[in-house]
This record gives sequence, structure tokens and C-alpha cells, in this order.
Amino acid sequence: MNKMKTLFIALLCMGVGTLSAQTADSTQISPWTKEGFAGLKLTQVSLTNWAAGGDNSVAFDLQGTYQINYKKGKHLWNNRIELAYGLNKTGDDGTRKANDKIYLNTNYCQTLVCQCVRHFPDTVFSRI
Repeated sequence: MNKMKTLFIALLCMGVGTLSAQTADSTQISPWTKEGFAGLKLTQVSLTNWAAGGDNSVAFDLQGTYQINYKKGKHLWNNRIELAYGLNKTGDDGTRKANDKIYLNTNYCQTLVCQCVRHFPDTVFSRI
């Protein structure tokens, strides 16, 4: 249950940036760009009078993606996080985890004088 709380809080915090209002000075262009989404999928299967067999099931899947990018002059910095968690209950089998993902990716690039690019990638992929 503690993992679900942490995931919920993380997804809630990601959505806060997208709910912010316009700044007072809208003529100033920020080097930061932000975008993201969150989604909840609910699924239910009910089989009655079904001769071929099968089990009733209910499931949910919660997913979210958020990215913040910085581009100014010779510097480019891309950051992305993807979170997913889902549970499935089929028949009398109990509840099972159907989806779990934590994906963090950050890339920093700098253009040098000779039009060469220095690139520093870092990616973390984990399962809950």
C-alpha cells in the first residue's frame, strides 16, 4: 500500500506543473518547455451463462508521462519520467500486479565551437 501512495503522490506532483496559470509577463519566452499527461484505464469482464468457460475479471491501469526540456544557446537538456501501475483480479485467483514501471531519462547536449556535440545521457529503468 505504501508503494501505491508513493506512486499516487508522484503522479499528483507531475500534474501540478500543467495546472499552473499564465505568468504576468507573457512576452518573455522561457527556455524551459513542459508537457505531460496522466491516464486511468478501468476494465471489467463479466461472463454469465457462457458455456465455453472463462473467468470474470476487473482491472485498472494508471499511467503518466511528464517531460521538461531546456534549450538555450549551445545547451540542450531533456528530462523525461514515465510511471505506470496496474492491478488485475481474475476469478478467485486474487489480485495480481499487471503493470509497474518507473522510467527516468535525462540527456544533456552542448554544441562546441567546431559544431561537434558533447552528449551525456543517463537512463534509469526500474520495476516497483
